Amino acid sequence: MKIHFIGLLLILGLVTACKSQKEMPARTASDLGVTFLEAPAPKLVKVRSIGYGATKDEAESDAIRRAFDAIMFEGIPQYTALSTALVPNESAFNDKAPNFMRDFMKKARFERYLSYESNPEFSGNKGSFRANKVLTINYENLRKYLQQQGLIRSFGL
Repeated sequence: MKIHFIGLLLILGLVTACKSQKEMPARTASDLGVTFLEAPAPKLVKVRSIGYGATKDEAESDAIRRAFDAIMFEGIPQYTALSTALVPNESAFNDKAPNFMRDFMKKARFERYLSYESNPEFSGNKGSFRANKVLTINYENLRKYLQQQGLIRSFGL
């Protein structure tokens, strides 16, 4: 009886020790401050995105970038069509096209994939702003563009 009790304690100790070693969780859309709102039409997704910056313009740009980061690199788990990211491997993507996101944002290429964007709601004060922005993004056209640029593979290839 005593041996069984000691064995049980040993097993419980091992199980507890194994549970305490946690892996770093993957970054998610919600970590980026992006929340799924609805799918207003086929191939469109409406999200709320939060961005931060020293100026209102920087905060608004950050909110837009975070929305595209979520769709491209993290996926939107609450929406089946985007439950996985458009880009399966962010590291390989960045190796292949290191300046893509910078150019995508600075040259306003993202605008062709927006079908709606709200005026941002700002909070904060001088030097530290937070932008809350609602965007509707045509993820299917974005996927096609990435395929045409050779940055992601077409389904089934």
